[in-house]
Order: sequence, then structure tokens, then C-alpha cells
Amino acid sequence: ADAAAVFGPVRSAPIAAVGAHPETMVHCAGCERPILDRFLLNVLDRAWHIKCVQCCECKCNLTEKCFSREGKLYCKNDFFR
Repeated sequence: ADAAAVFGPVRSAPIAAVGAHPETMVHCAGCERPILDRFLLNVLDRAWHIKCVQCCECKCNLTEKCFSREGKLYCKNDFFR
């Protein structure tokens, strides 16, 4: 059973994407596109674009606190519905 989790997104150190090989580029867990931004977020041991860390129900950005169930991200309100 997948336990529910609460956590805060962790901002990474700057990443070097310029000149990176496509095979070695980090891909976003949300949109699956390469992360070319200067920073990424580590959530659920996966890398995300900052804009992709959002509630799967209401689509609000999750910058402070995230809730997770079955690998999906939720805001506090939607998680406890």
C-alpha cells in the first residue's frame, strides 16, 4: 500500500543543462520534458520543473507543502477531501 506523505519541495542547486547530451538530461516527472531551467525541484525522489509541481485536482502551484497519495501530488484541501 502506498502510504500518504507530506513534504516540502526541495530546490536543487543550479543544474548545468547547456550542452548536455539528450540521454543525460534530467526529465520532469510532471510533463516528461527535459529540465532546461536553472533550478529544479526534487519531490518524491523525482525531478520536476518548478511550474509542474501542482495539485493534480485544482492545479494550484505547490511551493510550500505537498501531499502525496499513489504518486500523485495534492494541495492540503484536496488531499483531505
